[in-house]
Amino acid sequence: KYVEEIESMMVNGMEFQNVIQVQQADDENAIERRFSMEYYAENVGLIKREVHILDTQCTAAGCEDLAWEDKAEQGFSLIQTIVNYY
Repeated sequence: KYVEEIESMMVNGMEFQNVIQVQQADDENAIERRFSMEYYAENVGLIKREVHILDTQCTAAGCEDLAWEDKAEQGFSLIQTIVNYY
């Protein structure tokens, strides 16, 4: 879903104008976290992507207060950024 338009955004030391933020996924329950956000710059395309696919079986008392990065037992977090464009 469309989240917002960002007037100016810096990625890897490059400034991009008129960036659109698009949320691909944002879902969480007791054992799964699915999140994906993308940023597209005008006349360039995709400049940044952040994806987190995390799973846990930690459902005991106290687990709900832990950050997903601390309680995840499997999965991955990925951040991709533009390095150059023509």
